Amino acid sequence: MPTEPASADQVAYCHAVAVLVPGRSRLLLALNVNSLKSLLNPKRGKDPSLTLPEVPQFIKEEFGLNGLALSADLLAGSNRRDLEAFRERSDRAGCACLLLHETTPLELGSLNEAVAEQACDRLDRILHAGRFLGTNSVAFTPAAGKDEDELDFTAEAIKRAMGLAEKHEMNLLIYPAQGLTSTPDDVTNLLKRVGGFRVGTFPDFEYASTFDDPAGYLKKMCPYASAISASMLDFVVPESEPERKKPTKKTKAPAKSAAQTDESEVPTDSVKETDEALDELDEFLDELDEMWEPPVHTAFDIQPMVGAVLAVGYDGALIIDYRGKGNPADGVQNCIYALEDAVRAEVEKS
Repeated sequence: MPTEPASADQVAYCHAVAVLVPGRSRLLLALNVNSLKSLLNPKRGKDPSLTLPEVPQFIKEEFGLNGLALSADLLAGSNRRDLEAFRERSDRAGCACLLLHETTPLELGSLNEAVAEQACDRLDRILHAGRFLGTNSVAFTPAAGKDEDELDFTAEAIKRAMGLAEKHEMNLLIYPAQGLTSTPDDVTNLLKRVGGFRVGTFPDFEYASTFDDPAGYLKKMCPYASAISASMLDFVVPESEPERKKPTKKTKAPAKSAAQTDESEVPTDSVKETDEALDELDEFLDELDEMWEPPVHTAFDIQPMVGAVLAVGYDGALIIDYRGKGNPADGVQNCIYALEDAVRAEVEKS
């Protein structure tokens, strides 16, 4: 029951790690703007160092990422014009809004009719906001116990919301939490009751870490996902950056490229020189890999989680969500380094 994939232009906007996963998955890195919340809404007495309209350009320039996710609370007080202006800024920066996340659980299946109606109205408003932002997906958590009536009412409410989602070519993604969606079996049970191709999952690394087998949890959730929350906390960073070694000898590029020169016309010496240069470059890159120490994520091991994501052939966005302390920009950069190193390690295993 996979959800609809992101459109071609949205995929093109994302920073791709596909080069690290040849012949397997194509992973796309994006950033959850909540990672920058301390810059947007600093502690009392401090002025914001970043405004929401500046975020797309900041993410593009600071991290080289071309996709973002927004939590709905950051849009409090925004009107349609504000949302469309944010979309225009995102387009100009080349940093698309891929997902809008309602972080407050919605009691869609409440036995209290007024509460359920309020939750359904809220989900509809989030979907409309997602449309104005040009996003591909809306994520939410259905809040309910495991009572059969509540489960049925929740499924019916999601089905109704899917009509609006389908109209605007958006996906509805279920974000896990204790209760109705606490285990993979609970989530798949709900998905089966809802049916359709516009409903899926938004698995989360930190939530997965609460299970005895985080990798097993993700392997069950990822086949239904069109986005994954690569949430991380604090890191231990190597004390000093290693010095980069220089190549041991200089090389000269051939006068013409292979596209400009017929192979039969290339002198043997030039071919040999080019091969030697490429071999030397490979050795140099290997040396850099050996010297560089990636930051270590201390809260839980992300390596098996990345391995699980790759093992199921997941092809979509990994949305970085830095939840640690300290400078958020440094934290996000550490997340990027850690993810790329984990992907590289998985590729080397295979």
